[in-house]
Amino acid sequence: MRRLLILRYAISALMIAFCSVSFAQSLNNTPQRSVSAPSKDTVRTMEPRHKYPLYNGIMIGVNIADPALRLFGQDYGGYEGLVEVNLHNRFFPEWSFGVGNAETTTEEGIYYKTKSTFYNRIGMNYNFRFNSSSPNYFVVGMRYGYSSYSAEIRNMSFNDGYWKPIEGISLPEQQFSSHWLEISLGIRVQVWKNFYMGWALQFKPLLKEGSTENANPWYIPGYGANGKGFGFSYNLYYRLPIGVKKPAKSLLDVVKK
Repeated sequence: MRRLLILRYAISALMIAFCSVSFAQSLNNTPQRSVSAPSKDTVRTMEPRHKYPLYNGIMIGVNIADPALRLFGQDYGGYEGLVEVNLHNRFFPEWSFGVGNAETTTEEGIYYKTKSTFYNRIGMNYNFRFNSSSPNYFVVGMRYGYSSYSAEIRNMSFNDGYWKPIEGISLPEQQFSSHWLEISLGIRVQVWKNFYMGWALQFKPLLKEGSTENANPWYIPGYGANGKGFGFSYNLYYRLPIGVKKPAKSLLDVVKK
């Protein structure tokens, strides 16, 4: 009886050992999943649409192109400032304003003078590099401009082909009202901390010239010399950092590290 009991214990021990070895081998043969860093393509799909917060500061600026050109003899122009809000570093709603005037004598001897007049433009700029970590911008914009102004014209002549020409006609005050669009393309570069400078080229189709029965405007405040249709600005900017949050850290940058 005692031998039978010992035999049973021995058989049970052998079975337990055999099962343990078989289970261990099955664990070793099971394929293991490797944990690796997500790929760049996967991270791109996880990236937020906008790296920068909705409110990203306010820009104030001045256009120094007209004052500089007047130093070199240009007989029209003005002084202009602007304010724009930075949204997601992508959209820049803008209000630009200024005072413009002109005083010139044409080659035909006609004297033209526009009184200093306030003008407005309102529109939007778009930054193509809105998710870039670079502080520089490449922008395209569109604005609507309006100006209501008066001009004095002297030494005009009139000739209807029948009566003798009438010369020396003076129009002491002609009231004009003009509307136009501006489509611009330009760059801005950070020069130091929150200070920027940049230039822009503008295409300016007139919506309403504002001609009267007696005369056409030679100069439109905020638009420039009538008939040119193009413009240039060179602006100095300061970015007000009030209430601006730091941009979210990119997951792609984390993967690169």
